[in-house]
Amino acid sequence: MDPNRIGETYIERGLELDGGDTVMVVVGKSYPHPEGDFACAWQVRGLSDGRFDRPTGVDAVQSLWLALQMIGAYLYTSAEGRARRLTWLGEADLGFPVTKGLEDLLP
Repeated sequence: MDPNRIGETYIERGLELDGGDTVMVVVGKSYPHPEGDFACAWQVRGLSDGRFDRPTGVDAVQSLWLALQMIGAYLYTSAEGRARRLTWLGEADLGFPVTKGLEDLLP
């Protein structure tokens, strides 16, 4: 799999960036990783770096859960997230989980 490609999109969410721009969170379907386990690629489009990652887990559910947590950590720690410039449905809570230790980032 090309490291800059999501593959088949599984889920996506649009966030609002102040000023009217849309930030898209795109998550691909989990798939068997060539080195074992499962991977779940994700990308945030519309922020400055267009972050892409592909965590692996022991099964498809764990790889998806890790991807969602990584997305939450990335969004809430981004410059836009820390400045509360990102919203979802008009709220600062973007609806993504974070790992323990990062709960204080949640609105």
